[in-house]
Amino acid sequence: MKTFSKADFATSLQVVWAKARPVLEAIAINRSLNYVTGEFINQLADSVENIANSRDQKSDSVVIEEVVTIAKRLASVFSDVLEGKKVYVLDGMHGGILFNNFFPGMAAPNREWAGYKDFPEGYEEFDWPEFAFNKVEDALAVARSSGGKISLQIGMSTFDALAGYYPTFIKTVKDAWAEGYIELVDGAYADTYDLLLGAEANVRNYCLGMVTAEKLFGHRPVILARQEIGWHPQLPQFLKQMGYAGVVLRTRFPNIVPSFPYGMMHWRGLDGVNIPCLPATEGIPTGDYIGGIFYNQVLRDIITAKKTPENFIVLTNLEDLISPIEGRQEFFLTAARGHTAGFLCTYSEFFALAGSPTKEQYISRDQFYVNWECQPGGERWKRAFLYNLIKPTEYALLVLEKMATLNFLIQSKTNSEELDNHQYLWKTFLQATTHNIFS
Repeated sequence: MKTFSKADFATSLQVVWAKARPVLEAIAINRSLNYVTGEFINQLADSVENIANSRDQKSDSVVIEEVVTIAKRLASVFSDVLEGKKVYVLDGMHGGILFNNFFPGMAAPNREWAGYKDFPEGYEEFDWPEFAFNKVEDALAVARSSGGKISLQIGMSTFDALAGYYPTFIKTVKDAWAEGYIELVDGAYADTYDLLLGAEANVRNYCLGMVTAEKLFGHRPVILARQEIGWHPQLPQFLKQMGYAGVVLRTRFPNIVPSFPYGMMHWRGLDGVNIPCLPATEGIPTGDYIGGIFYNQVLRDIITAKKTPENFIVLTNLEDLISPIEGRQEFFLTAARGHTAGFLCTYSEFFALAGSPTKEQYISRDQFYVNWECQPGGERWKRAFLYNLIKPTEYALLVLEKMATLNFLIQSKTNSEELDNHQYLWKTFLQATTHNIFS
């Protein structure tokens, strides 16, 4: 596990200060706070420089304490500007999809580089597993060293596919989750385009996800947060029944989900069931950017978000885990201890602290924007292959369910082979409908 020295902490402070100084100068120009003057800013700048220049003559603990002291002074300024509104930063990593190699003979030649002829196919992050593992483990190391928290939004089918090849990585995630350094969110089996699926498929997606999470990690996610698509009015109904504590109705792409004039609400489902929901608030930055710029913007966004109708500000980030996130390590090492940019906590910790919303909102299907065409994309053969796997799998499911019903009527029982086949077909269908196959 990667460790961090006093030099890392001192350098991190310099990076954070470089991003904080322009914000403080704007506060001084606008006279938002009487004590934030040019002299005040210069004194802080001198302190940051002194820590960097004298670090070699001091112990690690002394340097870290000095860094945290400056971080807390910055946090005090932001707290005064925000008039006491609390700030929560929910940082996370999104991982792409692996799926079973249904026909190994058709696999792309590069699958053998991993050392396994039949290694699962996939998109984006985890089709180079070791690189993705390093990214997750580096984020975990900085979380352990700083006290900040990281969330992972990765389809359970990906973990399921990895478990047979990389059990050490699964154990790393399991242990870190148990220790509270990371949290798995979403919990769906596959990262599907849910607006195109039927009601039963949407429920099965989360049922299979919960079973897989219990099998691999010993417990299950309790917060739904997603980077992209997958939203529909049915969610509150079955998420509440499955024990979910909240939903984060935000994405990093515009117009995928609606925004609302309040910062927290109860999302009312089709059957009237409510679940606590953190939506995108009209006119308020959420922090969800493309391109790894979250920490370049976070301090400015905190000031802009002051006008939120709630007594707290929540900035969220679910960036692709292989993408470089400029400033994440520096903000964690500096700001997590001093709460400069707010509390770097998990999604479930935020919902526990936020309390029960007072607003209630129903969201119709038409309010979720369908922006991808329902046809196979042309990136590689696997898109067309999976797309053409959907219909046969649906037929097989219907036939199996009819046969199982007849068998039950005759024998008054269901055999284990039928159940195994049923689960296999549902997993196949859900993996075949992963959103990556749509252009």
